[in-house]
Amino acid sequence: MAFLAGAYVTLDDLATLSDRLPRSRGKRRGLKKHGGPRMSRLKGRGVDFDEVRLYQPGDDVRNIDWKVTARKGRAHTKVFREERERPTLVVVDQTRSMFFGSRRRLKSVAAAEAAARIAFRTQHSGDRVGGVVFGTEGVTVVEPRLTGHNVAEFLGAVAAANQALAAASSSETVGQAVADAFEQVRRVTRFNYRIVVISDFTGFGEQARSDIFSLSRHNRLQLVFVYDELERRLPPASLYSVTDGVSRLRFDSSLRKSRDHYRDRFGTRLKLLADESSALQVEFYEYSTESEMDPGLLDV
Repeated sequence: MAFLAGAYVTLDDLATLSDRLPRSRGKRRGLKKHGGPRMSRLKGRGVDFDEVRLYQPGDDVRNIDWKVTARKGRAHTKVFREERERPTLVVVDQTRSMFFGSRRRLKSVAAAEAAARIAFRTQHSGDRVGGVVFGTEGVTVVEPRLTGHNVAEFLGAVAAANQALAAASSSETVGQAVADAFEQVRRVTRFNYRIVVISDFTGFGEQARSDIFSLSRHNRLQLVFVYDELERRLPPASLYSVTDGVSRLRFDSSLRKSRDHYRDRFGTRLKLLADESSALQVEFYEYSTESEMDPGLLDV
């Protein structure tokens, strides 16, 4: 799968990806077709019983399993799966921390491409698609609709946020941008949405984790961790100079201790993100600026 390269993307660049989608891997195994396009993960009343789990605030009290509750001594509820349309909302990070890359492209470009491919595949599958783009100039929201114009509007917002990184200030408050983005996600989504968050997760604090937990209870949530290989490991031993467009840093990568510490720090962060996602029952994907996107993200 050929992918976009460089420091910036345009709407025309993203539009070309509509013709480069790989063949769909098909419907998910084990899901039965009834009246709708696919089986949802909606936690509520439905047509097929799925499981019994601990009752959570906000669950429908009509679904409480009183026999299990009496046996366990704690409230348990029945969970159902039902078939219905599942709109997709793609949340794309175009803040300053994404304006980084060491070889083929920047993280911001990789994130923009992933957003475009997911949007096109969702549209081709007959589902509504929209997005939330947050960057240096605020948050743009395109609510999910079933039109090609809607996809173009969303990708235009992604390209505009990407282009704005050229004049971005290093003093931007990423944490506030994340908070504003999730405020819009909560406003747009209700139940049974597919929410894909594409980011390096810089500036995602406790409130963002709380938002992710809350959203994952009634929606399918996918987190896509975008990183550059230079963040994973230092380059071959030598003296290097790097810049973020505002300041410049020189470093020596020849010290073995420094190389090991650098690699271990990234590994710890990656494991933390993966473990937190697993604990929340959220799908987690790694996405390097030098590799192709996981085809699983194109399965709707």
